[in-house]
Amino acid sequence: MQRRAFVKGSMAAAGAWALGSVMAHPAARGTRVQAVIYDERYADARRFAAVLGEEGTALLPARGNPVQLWYEASSRMILASAARIAGLTTQSDAVVARAMGAARGLKVLYEGMHDGRGVAGLTHRLERTNGPELAMRINTSGAGWARAVAAEIRSGALARDGAVLTAFTAGADRSSDFPGTLVSWLLGAA
Repeated sequence: MQRRAFVKGSMAAAGAWALGSVMAHPAARGTRVQAVIYDERYADARRFAAVLGEEGTALLPARGNPVQLWYEASSRMILASAARIAGLTTQSDAVVARAMGAARGLKVLYEGMHDGRGVAGLTHRLERTNGPELAMRINTSGAGWARAVAAEIRSGALARDGAVLTAFTAGADRSSDFPGTLVSWLLGAA
């Protein structure tokens, strides 16, 4: 009987240790992004995807047809199993992602509009964020604003409850191929 108690006790201790280490890692808490959809035509979107891809996130270029992306065999399995999908796309592609995600039970956890029309820099309108902290990081990142947003998504800091809105214009340099407006977003399980 002592042997059985010993085995049970050590299994319970090992399980508690493993659970504790899993819960301490943000990816284990469900904050890890499994897929990123990006508009490969734009340097800022490629930079955004590269940051998220550093941890093995599946990179899915929109290739001008985001609807098809959700149905292609190569990406369908990835998107079907993803609990969190991020993106930096044009506004129309972001609308498609929201609709396709909603059909799978995913909701918008974060959305940011990055508008370069009519200003020297970029006007950022960020919803569901840690507001001032992210604004400061974007302001100090210059041309690396897309990397700063991706790093925040990767850290899990952008998926906040409520509709906190932060809007500001940064003197950030933008890529020469910047389309006028890009939308960063994060979808997750409802």
